[in-house]
Amino acid sequence: MELVLLGTTDVHGRVYPYDYYTGQPTDHGLTLLKPLVDSIRAANPGRVYLFDSGDLLQGTLLAYLYARVRSQEPSPIVRAMNLMGYSASAIGNHEFNYGLEYLGRAVAQAAFPLVTANVYRHGTGEHAYRPYVLLPHPVAGGDTIRLGVTGVTPPGVHIWDRRHVEGVLDFRDAVASLRPVVAEMRARGADLVVVLSHGGFGPTSYDTVSTGLARENAAREIAREVAGVDVVFLGHTHREIADTTINGVLLTQARNWAQSLAVVTVRLEREPGSPRGEAAWGKGGSPRGGAAREGQPGAWRVAAKRAAILRPRRERADTALLDSLRREHERAAVFARSVIGRSTEAMDARAARVRDTPILDFVNEVQRRVAGADLSSTAAFRLAARIPQGDVTIGDIGGLYIYDNQLLAVRITGAQLRAYLEKTAEYY
Repeated sequence: MELVLLGTTDVHGRVYPYDYYTGQPTDHGLTLLKPLVDSIRAANPGRVYLFDSGDLLQGTLLAYLYARVRSQEPSPIVRAMNLMGYSASAIGNHEFNYGLEYLGRAVAQAAFPLVTANVYRHGTGEHAYRPYVLLPHPVAGGDTIRLGVTGVTPPGVHIWDRRHVEGVLDFRDAVASLRPVVAEMRARGADLVVVLSHGGFGPTSYDTVSTGLARENAAREIAREVAGVDVVFLGHTHREIADTTINGVLLTQARNWAQSLAVVTVRLEREPGSPRGEAAWGKGGSPRGGAAREGQPGAWRVAAKRAAILRPRRERADTALLDSLRREHERAAVFARSVIGRSTEAMDARAARVRDTPILDFVNEVQRRVAGADLSSTAAFRLAARIPQGDVTIGDIGGLYIYDNQLLAVRITGAQLRAYLEKTAEYY
């Protein structure tokens, strides 16, 4: 039996192939991926599962509009995923940007489970969200292959969205949290275990010593230290990885913003004489021997697995999905074109990382005044950002920094300021 597992990640609200900041079409978005998904399903009827590794709900003006302005209406991003037939998704760090209430509504709207194994209710051993799901796949002769699917969320949410989660949720080590969850799935008969990791290969952006938080990207450790994992769909780092194997675990990662699709093909074979469940997998998630009980079917085992990356064709958007979300898209496009001010000069960020520029001076002066601070700092996140001469729109301002983060005023010493400037100089 061959199963085909598809993966997206870091979609960040990219549903339509349209840039709300510039008003121009793009070559990515879920509506462009859907024809790929449909063609794979047509070639493999009844054997395809579609997953996402998190960061869905924030990252475009469409996402902002339905989180902040029309927050009581259903999320068009979740609705697009419902229409595409997703099987499960991890919960990424950006899912917490608009607060726990908004995330709770998104979870309720989803026709698929959102899973994470390492988010707990503060001070308890109770999972805050669904830690895993077992997906039954019927096969001939009345048998069933069970897919165990779990996910992990970066512990850095404690820092990045502290105002929403402090004293409410704990984000713990991915490896330590996954071990009992994977073991439980195996004990309940999972034949194939998939981890939707909102974390990949890379460093940790915060100091784990002073914060006491676990590492941000734990993909290698998951593959090496969590027994019983077959496939990991990576995310968070906005990289693309076609096919990597560590310790027998297959890892793959689609490009962010629905720019590509990860495709994993798994061949499972019946293993005569190997009983299912506890007899085949111990409590700790490690395989162990044991004679088959008479009359009991043998377990399925993964015989082979491979991965590849597919990219959409710009001219092939799914018209039915476009039509289903057209009202929400057009509202967001009108919202983006709303005029909120005027500029006497054109400003752009092209050289903002190498010299002083008016566009970042403007951002810093606004931040300094609003926060009542002596100094202000910001990042030139998007070098394509610009403020035109004349009318200035929400899209122009939103394009300066596409992730709407919280403004903080922090009291620092001269020594800390010097250390900060030295850290900034490391860019060169």
